[in-house]
Amino acid sequence: MGYPLWYVFIAEVFMRFMLVLSIFIFLSHNHLLRWTPVMVWLIVATMVWLGAPIYGTSLNIARSIGPALLAWSWQNQWLYCIASPLGAIVAVKVFSLITIGERELLTGKLFHVPNYRCIFKNVKVPHLAKH
Repeated sequence: MGYPLWYVFIAEVFMRFMLVLSIFIFLSHNHLLRWTPVMVWLIVATMVWLGAPIYGTSLNIARSIGPALLAWSWQNQWLYCIASPLGAIVAVKVFSLITIGERELLTGKLFHVPNYRCIFKNVKVPHLAKH
């Protein structure tokens, strides 16, 4: 759509970075845990709204590669395979730098209901944690 490829790459990295960093921030605060699904919905809606005109906002590498495989159209598919994971990795590093041991993820779940325990080992149970 007329955008330079470097701009599209940076947009994809930034949007994935913001999504993953926001999830980590919400999942590391007892008071924000319950709002994680709403926050994710708002960020994804914003990503689609802002990113769709620029690069299509795939949000899922498999969703990009599947249609490309069927149509045998591989033009710039590398972008989704590199930019998305890169944005997520940068978000993990930034989260670990800004928290420096003060915070850790309390759970791996995006939706928190006290009746259903987290299936991941060695994860604190947020609804039983002291406020």
